[in-house]
Amino acid sequence: MTTHSHKEQLRWLSLVNLEVIVARPLVGIIVITLAGCWPSVSAAENARSLREVFKQVDPSVVVVETNSHRVVTGPRMQLATLPGLGSGVLISEDGKVMTAAHVVQTADEIKVQFKNGAVSTATVLMSDAAADVALLQLAQVPAGAVVARLGDSDETEVGDEVFVVGAPLGMSHTLTVGHISARRILNTMFGDMSRSEFFQTDAAINQGNSGGPMFNLEGQLVGVVSHIMSKSGGSEGLGFAVTSNLARRLLLHQNQFWSGVETVMLSGDLVSIQEV
Repeated sequence: MTTHSHKEQLRWLSLVNLEVIVARPLVGIIVITLAGCWPSVSAAENARSLREVFKQVDPSVVVVETNSHRVVTGPRMQLATLPGLGSGVLISEDGKVMTAAHVVQTADEIKVQFKNGAVSTATVLMSDAAADVALLQLAQVPAGAVVARLGDSDETEVGDEVFVVGAPLGMSHTLTVGHISARRILNTMFGDMSRSEFFQTDAAINQGNSGGPMFNLEGQLVGVVSHIMSKSGGSEGLGFAVTSNLARRLLLHQNQFWSGVETVMLSGDLVSIQEV
């Protein structure tokens, strides 16, 4: 009886020890597996979400092509046509497009091309050089055109993920992704706006992106691409977009008429240079 109990006890202890030995590696594997999987699942979900949101908003993005007629001096004066290219975004069903002021402000001819290839001429309804935003009116809106949703840029914070869609170097409907790096209030020299609000972002921005939309991951328009700071001339992670709330206030909520002429206050050295 004693011997049997002793054997049973040893057997039980062996099973207990075996269970501990087997369980320890399993626990370790479970922890390692979970720790490795959670970020992967999150990354996959984010990628899927971004992919779906991009497909929804991309048709609202347009390429803005301009022609400016200028007199070129040389052996003889002649009229030259200077082409330009930027991006924009459709914000209303009646054909209003937001873009950057510097893309269209001096243009004599403006054409807007949609993703499906449809093209419409456009005119400038409103422009603010200081904030670098402009509003275009299309001559005609293509059937099935997608309108972007204006977001509240005041709810966008530093660290939020955003993406930009545009035509860098002419490559239309290019997606670049980044984060809001800072919110900047920049002093400006020209126009009535003495203080303009921009989002700083590390999303890649190059020539041709100007005027293109910056979206949050909900597909809401939170900024209009303006410019970059760069030593090389290309993207170095210092891009700037006008906040959507500022663009909305300047272009949609103010009853102003843009004559195509901007006034400049001269002072100091500028007065001497202009001899006034």
